[in-house]
Amino acid sequence: MYTKEKLGGRKKGEESQSQIDQKIQQKLKKTLEELNVVTKEALRAIEQRLDYLEKQAERDS
Repeated sequence: MYTKEKLGGRKKGEESQSQIDQKIQQKLKKTLEELNVVTKEALRAIEQRLDYLEKQAERDS
């Protein structure tokens, strides 16, 4: 007699590949959103520093 496992089926409580893929996609989306926020904050800090340096250069000249 063949078991579900031998026939390629899932064991009770095991997730399907589409469920696993969906969880991975959700985690990737969350990670990308977090990365986007961090990138925007870093860009804002760089722009502020650049403005400061430009103003300082104007004063020095």
